Amino acid sequence: MVPSDEGPHRKYYALNAAGRAELDRNGKTWREFASTMNDLLGDRGIA
Repeated sequence: MVPSDEGPHRKYYALNAAGRAELDRNGKTWREFASTMNDLLGDRGIA
């Protein structure tokens, strides 16, 4: 908890090493999926 002069105390969160590793793995999976979808859709990407 971090005291605040404007309102209630705040709680801040941060990724630990395991969370960063999971984020990296999920990011790789997402980029592969997005690349495959872009290949399938070609220039017809949905905006």
